[in-house]
Amino acid sequence: MKIDFSLGIQMAALMATAFVLVAEPARAQDALPRISSLDHCSDQYALALADRSQIASLSHRAIQDYSFYKSRAKGLPRTTGSIEEFLYVQPDVVIRYWGGNASMRSYLKQAGIKVVSARTGLKTDDVFQNVAMFSKVFGREKAGEEFIKVYKARLQKLQQSSTGKLRAIYLSAGGTTAAAGTFGDEVIRLAGMRNAVADMGLKGWRTLPLEALIVDPPDVIIGAFFDSKAVHHSDWGLLRHPVVKRMFKDIPTIFVPGRLLACRAFTFVDAAEFVVDKLNAIKAAQQSRGKSS
Repeated sequence: MKIDFSLGIQMAALMATAFVLVAEPARAQDALPRISSLDHCSDQYALALADRSQIASLSHRAIQDYSFYKSRAKGLPRTTGSIEEFLYVQPDVVIRYWGGNASMRSYLKQAGIKVVSARTGLKTDDVFQNVAMFSKVFGREKAGEEFIKVYKARLQKLQQSSTGKLRAIYLSAGGTTAAAGTFGDEVIRLAGMRNAVADMGLKGWRTLPLEALIVDPPDVIIGAFFDSKAVHHSDWGLLRHPVVKRMFKDIPTIFVPGRLLACRAFTFVDAAEFVVDKLNAIKAAQQSRGKSS
């Protein structure tokens, strides 16, 4: 169900006022604040931590294939993120990760709607701080504490395991690779491998260093977003290069679902677990072929 109003701000404000007058008695009995989400990354926090009954609206991207909780989002109201829509929906809080400009956030605050923004740091602690912060905003602290406990246990299990000295590269469908200090780099390391591109001394998101990889190819390729229809698959020449095509054929390649990598959120644990499971399956298949030959 997607909300798509073409109302002007003044009309929306009048409707919102009427909505408040009708809804206020019921809301006074409900301790949980009503939540709206501004983008698909903040959607995941709402869907993970909030009670379904308190979600006033999600972003229109909540049901895209790159949404981790796509199935949970079905049936909930969605907006395109306009001021008019939020004035109509009348949430107590709008949460965001990257969506919405400064003027929109200022207007929402002037309208009495609290805006809470996620931390955008790359460290693991930033993710868990976001979980703790949002769960408190939702009035769901205990749910947040349990969520963090479960994910930290899974993270610890990953950190205690190792897949040896395998070297991997992370390659997105958009034609970039992840060097040191990126989300992709962290997934590689959590999966117990070394990042071949980071080992070259490179940082950030880079074009694929093809010549260097030809000389010293990685042991594993991690492909990201190749399953997503919503992500542009690059026509960049290097991805069409015959050497790159041969690398995909000759080097064990793990295609990670885009929904595990679309946001810098708790799903980095799910992504690393997915890589480890696939890598173990590849190793088992190789050992089986070795025994039968």
